[in-house]
Amino acid sequence: MKAACDWSGLSRTALYRAAGTGRLLLRKAGRTTIVDGASLAALVADLPPAALSRSRGKVD
Repeated sequence: MKAACDWSGLSRTALYRAAGTGRLLLRKAGRTTIVDGASLAALVADLPPAALSRSRGKVD
């Protein structure tokens, strides 16, 4: 789970919410939660693009 959070930039809560709605597939191996890589990549790909603005105070 930590690696999935690090890779995606999403919080554990966000990942568990996505799993709860069926957008992310989780597997259990004993006490370890394993995130399905393909479903994680699809979840990130479905996020809206970031709206970037110019930095404040930046001189061209």
